[in-house]
Amino acid sequence: DEVVALRANDTQGPSRLLPSGVDLANADADAERLYLPGEGKVFALSRETLKESWRTTLPELPDGVRWVVRVGRTT
Repeated sequence: DEVVALRANDTQGPSRLLPSGVDLANADADAERLYLPGEGKVFALSRETLKESWRTTLPELPDGVRWVVRVGRTT
């Protein structure tokens, strides 16, 4: 499931990209993490390292409807 990319002349190994299917228009962040919805899940990435902190599966939605992440808000 993890997506990686190699940078030219990279001596530190692969660099993590966003998980596939992430919708940045519906993402949000707080001081510690980026929260990214995509492919029926929410991915939480560390802002410092960009490594995945956790993920959770979301309930299915009707076609054409997408999840929107809003940190600390209920609407």
